[in-house]
Amino acid sequence: MGNFDRWFFQYYPYLRRFIPFDQLAGKSVLEIGLGYGSVSQAVAAAGAQLTGLDIAAGPVNWLRHRLALAGLPGQAIQGSALDIPFPEGNFDHVVTIGCLHHTGDLKKAISEVHRVLRPGGTAIIMVYSATSHLRRLKHPAETLHYVRSVAAGSDEPLALDKHGRPTSMPPLTDGSRRKSCLPQRPHSRAC
Repeated sequence: MGNFDRWFFQYYPYLRRFIPFDQLAGKSVLEIGLGYGSVSQAVAAAGAQLTGLDIAAGPVNWLRHRLALAGLPGQAIQGSALDIPFPEGNFDHVVTIGCLHHTGDLKKAISEVHRVLRPGGTAIIMVYSATSHLRRLKHPAETLHYVRSVAAGSDEPLALDKHGRPTSMPPLTDGSRRKSCLPQRPHSRAC
């Protein structure tokens, strides 16, 4: 897993900036959404009291296996981010990378994260976005085309894929235009 972990942190270089690994020793840390366990293992290796939480059994079992192989302490449990099975104020830090937007109720999930944080605790939350800066870097031709159309004052709506999701990116700065370009459905809202 070492090669995968190196790749993972190279692909998401900002994680090392935003997750205070050098300040985690002795702190209680909950990671929600375990994936392949790269973040959890790094948290445990930093000396934190790690608890991993995932809705699926596979990632929970995989993290337990990884921690055992590395000789690191920590626990991994199966449970929902919408009903975190810990008391109020239980953790110094909560880390969740690319997970909460999959819960179906982002507001409830964030409320649960807040509930289990100690006063003064920190939450490091990353959700994916079709309009992220990473996507802009990965698709420079699309970004350049869009920036040029915005600069030219185009009111052309975003192109939508077969699922009704935008395939072009909104302007870099004007949030009001972004909302007006997104398809509005009675069961969803742009936020």
